[in-house]
Amino acid sequence: ERATSGQSMDLSYRVENRGAGATPVGQNSWVDRIYLSADEFLDPAVDRFLLEVRHTGALAAGEGYATTLSDVQLPPGLVGSYYVFVLSDPTLSYAPRGAVFEGPLETNNAQPSPQPVLIELPPPADLVVDGASITVPATGVVNAPLDISWIVRNDGPNDAIGSWSDAVYLSADASWDLGDVLLGRVTHNGGLAVDGSYEARLS
Repeated sequence: ERATSGQSMDLSYRVENRGAGATPVGQNSWVDRIYLSADEFLDPAVDRFLLEVRHTGALAAGEGYATTLSDVQLPPGLVGSYYVFVLSDPTLSYAPRGAVFEGPLETNNAQPSPQPVLIELPPPADLVVDGASITVPATGVVNAPLDISWIVRNDGPNDAIGSWSDAVYLSADASWDLGDVLLGRVTHNGGLAVDGSYEARLS
């Protein structure tokens, strides 16, 4: 019923072959696409695309398959009430039909969730890197490993919710900008309480 903007949510759905025949020979692989829509009408051109899941395996008439996803990532900053749409075997703009021949029934492959999900912003936290905690070797060698560690703490008034990543850059000066070299990212899961901290490492 509710989810947090920029974080992941759980999703499960089922696709069934409700036609009179099995999926044709040689047409046993297609994708399911997941969208967010502000209403109960899907428009793939304007609604928010989240991800696609490939299915492989023929379906006889009346057969189906269930899919469960536990890491559907929501866009950061997106808030409001949205229906989750599953579109199975989509018809793409450059093709007359999807991967599976369905005769005159090519256009009924999308279904919204029974109710919308309310996507909310989390209460604001304040993640800061303790500059004194950043440890790097005095020298490095090109194409050789470099071990770096640092400490992040939550100085804000609220717990930090969800997961995020810390990015490590190499800069010729003490100011970060888009021209600096990205060395890598470290993912943090599990949130962070007020005044809490964690140590992260990158090799």
